[in-house]
Amino acid sequence: MNVYLDIMAIATTANAHGRICIDLSTDNEASNLVATVLQIVVEVSEYNFDLGLQPLLPERLLPPVIDKLAYVHSLRHSRFVSTLG
Repeated sequence: MNVYLDIMAIATTANAHGRICIDLSTDNEASNLVATVLQIVVEVSEYNFDLGLQPLLPERLLPPVIDKLAYVHSLRHSRFVSTLG
């Protein structure tokens, strides 16, 4: 769950600062969201490495982790829809 929150925070910050436009909706496949955010993660991790800091996130996520992230991402939509009805 923490990785999902980190990914969403990175994507939200990137959108807010005009760095990139990332679709945060549940219509966007989680794998696309992760791939886009990991591009930012690699860049920031390089800066962190140069400063002697820890990487922002792992630069690669295994398929089972991406599957779990997709599940959590789908829950966001499910909870929202259930509050409407």
